[in-house]
Amino acid sequence: MQQKRQPMIVEKQYVVVLSSTELTTALVAAQRQMTELAARHPELLSEPEQLQLYGLLQFTMKVEQVIEQERHQGMQREGGG
Repeated sequence: MQQKRQPMIVEKQYVVVLSSTELTTALVAAQRQMTELAARHPELLSEPEQLQLYGLLQFTMKVEQVIEQERHQGMQREGGG
């Protein structure tokens, strides 16, 4: 009997260009979807829903990190440093 081969996971990084409006819209949509999924008991989520929740969490964390960096850089520019 032949074993089922697991797909090989290759880590890649992507650069996506979004306007601030597009980024904000994507963040709000992701947060809304996360809230809906998180409101259910974790054991009731299917595996795809658990993966979706994890992906949404990773996305929102990255976006919030970018926003914080932009804020920090903006404050440095305004402060002359």
